[in-house]
Amino acid sequence: MAEGSHNQKKSSAVLSAAETEANKRRTKTYIDAWAVMATMRDSADPFDASALDATQAVVELNPDAYTVWNYRRRILTHLFATSHSDEKDRVLLAKQDLKLLEKLIRIHPKSYWLWVHRRWVLENMSSPDWDRELLISQMMLDLDARNFHGWSYRRSVLKSAGRLPDLAEIEYTNAKIRQNFSNYSAWHYRSRLIPSVTGEDFEQRDSIIQKDFETVRNAIYTEPADQSAWLYQRWLLGQKSSNLTVEWAIAEHVSDAKFMVIVCFNAPVSMNPSKVILSDAKYRVERIATKSPITPSHVVSFSIIAPQAGTPLKLEICLKPDCFNLPTSNSQLEEISLSFNATRTAMRVEGTITTQSNAQTDNTLQMNQYQPVEIWERELASIRELAEFEPESKWPWMALVHCLKELGGESNVREAISVCDTLERLDPDRKNYYRDTISDFHWNQTLDKLTNPSTSESSVIPPMPWKFTRIPTPHLLPPILTILNLANHALTDIPVFPCLRELNVDNNLIQRVRRLDMMPLLQRLTEASEKGADGFIEFMDVIWENVSMAANCWLRALRETRVIGQWHAIDPSLSAIEVGATASEHDLVFPTYHQ
Repeated sequence: MAEGSHNQKKSSAVLSAAETEANKRRTKTYIDAWAVMATMRDSADPFDASALDATQAVVELNPDAYTVWNYRRRILTHLFATSHSDEKDRVLLAKQDLKLLEKLIRIHPKSYWLWVHRRWVLENMSSPDWDRELLISQMMLDLDARNFHGWSYRRSVLKSAGRLPDLAEIEYTNAKIRQNFSNYSAWHYRSRLIPSVTGEDFEQRDSIIQKDFETVRNAIYTEPADQSAWLYQRWLLGQKSSNLTVEWAIAEHVSDAKFMVIVCFNAPVSMNPSKVILSDAKYRVERIATKSPITPSHVVSFSIIAPQAGTPLKLEICLKPDCFNLPTSNSQLEEISLSFNATRTAMRVEGTITTQSNAQTDNTLQMNQYQPVEIWERELASIRELAEFEPESKWPWMALVHCLKELGGESNVREAISVCDTLERLDPDRKNYYRDTISDFHWNQTLDKLTNPSTSESSVIPPMPWKFTRIPTPHLLPPILTILNLANHALTDIPVFPCLRELNVDNNLIQRVRRLDMMPLLQRLTEASEKGADGFIEFMDVIWENVSMAANCWLRALRETRVIGQWHAIDPSLSAIEVGATASEHDLVFPTYHQ
């Protein structure tokens, strides 16, 4: 079956001599028109009514000349505001622009700037005719049902007119989808409409969605190579929603009276630790340990100062709602409470989670409910059938992997990995994506083994037929682990393991280091390759390019010395930095708790 219409490549036709000559004349006309407009714009009276004619001459030749549209808006703003221009004159000016835009939109229906300017004109009219605008949007979608500008304009008109979406609007998208299944804009608009229209009437929503499953099946059997319906099917199946909770929390003594507290959440959060409340006023929060506290992250770390050196950490930490950047609807939330009860100073202590928040990690009105297992299994059977019927189309196989991953289970994971191998053959341009997907499956299996009660503080990921190309959820590594060996894999960046003290990434393919500052307890990073000393220099160059000099002055010393062997910090307040001289061992020994 032919490729989906969203994957078509544009071809460039060879112009005839007559067409080439016509283009030259058109170019000259455009240059001359621009010169007239520019002269008027730079004149003593740039907002004269005749300037509208000059800008019109340009945009009729090039509707995407946004500089000219900006100038035209300045002219209109001036004319609207002049004392001699009454309401009737303003309406006439606006209607003239709308008429010009209608003419140009018919010729150039996918020009951003035509639609932008039309919205601006309407917003500056006292009584715009929204019914007419809705009719125009419908007319444009009748001409091209896949024109996303038309769909965007329709949404804008409905919003400006103060009209709430209703079932009739849902039916309108259904009609457009039946005309052409390959209509991503209509599918997307429908996914926004259904939650908005049905609200909390989940029975009505489910009725619409179950009918949509049948529509999607018809679409994917008709055009299995088109992605539109496949993406909508994924939305129909839904995403899991959960309350914001703490996965784990630890506190570790780092120096003198300082403890590092690390809290891992089940979703990325923006948190301000300065608003953390401590049960004992003798302790205080020093500062956040990361460079970018505003950036959402699964892990947040901050320092707590005890009353005096040698004092074990014994207190409760309260994370109130105002610590987080959460939706307004979640402003009245239960706080999250963590309890630490260390028996001695020099130890890592896991926090006891006494209460959890009821904040939603997702906006449930903008996503679909997660469908029951039987619905997933029904769709899985349908997808399997289509994959057998269309074995050379990648989209059924990709949907198969998605369903198998969500359903889980050892047999499903094995099948999903096998399907990824098939996808790599069908779609070699995205082979790295499929290899990363396989790596994700293997990492999840590894996590299951590492989370058992017998896990020690040190762990070596055992040799396996498949090498990790990425670590999707390093924050889920059990916090009891302090040493991890990830040697001899295919990682291209260093995973952020917030609780590790030592990490070995020997013989990987490290090309970038994202956030070393998100590993506040890291003391030793080992990297070696077959290139020996040259390989280590390359590795240090990668680190240097990705880490702030100011925050890591020990790296400055490392970079400037550039001697394999013993590397010493120029700053005498820092500990020595040792680097093994052999190809088998290149260790960065960080100054103790470099935060």
